[in-house]
Amino acid sequence: MFDATSDAADEQAFAERTADDRHHFRFIISPEDAAELADLRSFTRELMQDVERDLGTKLDWVAVDHWNTDNPHVHVLIRGRADDGQDLVISREYISRGFRDRAAERVTAELGPRSEHEIRTALEKEVGAECWTSLDRALRDVADDGGGVSPRLGSGHSRERPRWRGMVGSGHSG
Repeated sequence: MFDATSDAADEQAFAERTADDRHHFRFIISPEDAAELADLRSFTRELMQDVERDLGTKLDWVAVDHWNTDNPHVHVLIRGRADDGQDLVISREYISRGFRDRAAERVTAELGPRSEHEIRTALEKEVGAECWTSLDRALRDVADDGGGVSPRLGSGHSRERPRWRGMVGSGHSG
């Protein structure tokens, strides 16, 4: 377990600090290209610094990284208190998109932008995936923006949709 400053976080001390907190936040940081990052712990620390700047408060957190799956990832537990002692409030929008956007910015800064071929290959893998993917999130967002009605793919309303056009209904099974 690690935290903002150590590769050996004091789990007991963290548990004691959080004992009276009304709530806490749990996140999984799972960059698609995690195995290509130089150091997933440093990536997490830098991401959490970005989040602190966005939220305007220091965060008390611990994390554990997992490399025992095809997708290396980090579980993060954030204390439910801001640095002023008040309950930490994180908007739903930031929870659903802010963390993801910040992580994507960090990956791009470290690895550079992905080519169209890399993006298409990743999306093709998602079409047959048996779990919630970025493609599912994008489709949900399109439906949410349309009041629950999703326009036909390829209708030109989204920059992302042209990438989907050749994959949806292309015989991939899920």
